[in-house]
Amino acid sequence: MEDELLNEAPEVMLDELAHRLKKALETVRVDVATAPDPRTALELLGAGVEGKAVAVLFYESDSPDEDVDVDGGCLVNAMVTVGVVSHPGMRIDRGKVVKGALAIANKVRAAMTKIEIKFGNPKYAGMRPIRNAEGSLLGGYAVSFTVKTAYDE
Repeated sequence: MEDELLNEAPEVMLDELAHRLKKALETVRVDVATAPDPRTALELLGAGVEGKAVAVLFYESDSPDEDVDVDGGCLVNAMVTVGVVSHPGMRIDRGKVVKGALAIANKVRAAMTKIEIKFGNPKYAGMRPIRNAEGSLLGGYAVSFTVKTAYDE
């Protein structure tokens, strides 16, 4: 198991998860990024470029894991969400239409649950349609995961 995400700031954990997700999705035509907050994630997802798909990771919330005591710190159940939006007109070089947001979201789900970190793989926590701040649907899904991590108190 990998230890580099132990006792790291949430943005460091997100960057590392995004890096690993990007590697796992090499065969899927999708740009992978992180957002510093949920609002920025929605802005990035809504501002997409025609012919592109984007997956944006953001830290949605967390809660203490009171069942486990970590020496010198606190174990946290973090809710990490990957917003996936597919913009119309996407084609790959061979002329085939690229899969839509649901197919990409399924690949994100499979890839994220295989990423190993100190306290176990991210656990799938559900998928829902993505809506902007006004409540309008975007062309995609929010795929959520719980990730156990620790931080120094």
